[in-house]
Amino acid sequence: MQFNQTTPRGTQGPKNHWQELRINGRLPDRRSYHTSFVSENKLYVFGGLDIQNGSLSSLFELDLSLVNNLNDEETERRVSCAWHEITQNGKEKPGEVAYHSSVVHKEYMYLFGGNNYHRTIQYADPNDEDSAKTYTPLYTLNLKTFTWNAVRTRGDIVKPRDEHTAVLDESSQQMVVFGGFEVGERTNEILIFNLKNTIWSTVKQDPKNKGPCARSGHSACIHGGNMYIFGGKSDNSTKLNDLWQFNISSHKWTQLHGVDEVIPEPRSGHSALIYDGVMLVFGGLFEVTKELNDICGYSLGQKRWMFL
Repeated sequence: MQFNQTTPRGTQGPKNHWQELRINGRLPDRRSYHTSFVSENKLYVFGGLDIQNGSLSSLFELDLSLVNNLNDEETERRVSCAWHEITQNGKEKPGEVAYHSSVVHKEYMYLFGGNNYHRTIQYADPNDEDSAKTYTPLYTLNLKTFTWNAVRTRGDIVKPRDEHTAVLDESSQQMVVFGGFEVGERTNEILIFNLKNTIWSTVKQDPKNKGPCARSGHSACIHGGNMYIFGGKSDNSTKLNDLWQFNISSHKWTQLHGVDEVIPEPRSGHSALIYDGVMLVFGGLFEVTKELNDICGYSLGQKRWMFL
């Protein structure tokens, strides 16, 4: 799909069409609130929620290098492009989980949070014999051996969290977690996990630097040392369409506006990524009876929203 950076709202740019990929064989079980990620040109889908069967723990893999075989006239080559369920190893598995986050660094996928609250850990506070703190473990999945391990983390105690986002800043090797539900209440707190020293830290915000309101169901992208947050649901479940930039080194928030103030409809549960300097947003939920399938983009260079 080609995105025309000069295309105004409601008009059609060149090549803006979808093509369905008819994958052979068994498909991943139906699910929502899962995570997906790409490593070494392979697409993975993990966990999620089946509305009838509950949370899932299955992992599926699709080799993206074989996608072109779907157009091949030879049946055997077409069949080679198929989903495969991966057998997972290790004694420290996250189990069935949805509403979690995942990022990939080298040959590891890092999984944090989700609705598997039964796997939270009680931590005795050494300064108070009568109190205990609950924290959420962080898991890694080795994408070569598919072995799970729980990371022995240090630093701040992180409370159970779900429907949040997480992005990885490769330059500083830090995972940045934002928003979601923290022990049942929406938050706008930022957590940073340093992959090099396995230390969690809670970002202390400057009261003079106002950031986004507490939210869940938003999207998050990383580009050039900045995290970009768009949309989601506020404390009273109002759908949002504001766009924010968080600088990972300075911990400063900046709200971004389009030069012509034409912005996408409010939404939650959408997806977003940054490609060629443009943050592309797809779909989401506008209201209970209205799901979206539009694509819009925010040019980080032009500071302008564009629409297909």
